[in-house]
Amino acid sequence: MTCNGTIKFLMVSFFVLLSLQGVSAETKPQEGGHQIKLGEGKVILTAPSAWERKEPKFKGIVTAEFAIKPADGDQAAGRVTLGGLGGGIRLNLQRWISQYSQAETKQEMLEIAGQKVTKLSVRGTYKGSRFRKEPAGPGYRLLGATVQTKDAGSYYIKFYGPEQTVNENEKAFNALLESLQVRP
Repeated sequence: MTCNGTIKFLMVSFFVLLSLQGVSAETKPQEGGHQIKLGEGKVILTAPSAWERKEPKFKGIVTAEFAIKPADGDQAAGRVTLGGLGGGIRLNLQRWISQYSQAETKQEMLEIAGQKVTKLSVRGTYKGSRFRKEPAGPGYRLLGATVQTKDAGSYYIKFYGPEQTVNENEKAFNALLESLQVRP
């Protein structure tokens, strides 16, 4: 199989895995924020109302997306994406870290709403994306989390952008994580 054939096979496999998990997102503004429902409504998070909801470009991988207003002095907006986690926690965390060079990383294990959450912080030079045209370069940061539920599958939350923009929204990102609810 060629390299392109392998990539296509992996992407199709990933989409099939997501469809089997029943990943869907319903995001609607409500008082105090945007409610996000994943996993057929079993996993619920609330994003800050100040974050601007966007239509996900890569449906199936990204089920909810937000643009974060740039901090003073930053040239680009931040981006938050949420969706079903395919390929395993460790591989996703490694892939996120590999998107940065000269990376300073910090990882911590949390329990939120009785679920396992792995939180990751990466600071460094963002290499950009093969799939999206977006700014890259030094002075970027990623805050990411994987949520491994007991009965409703695994999910990711990824926030990246210019470091000051991410820094100014770190409390909001943490509040998003803390809003986690899992229904039977």
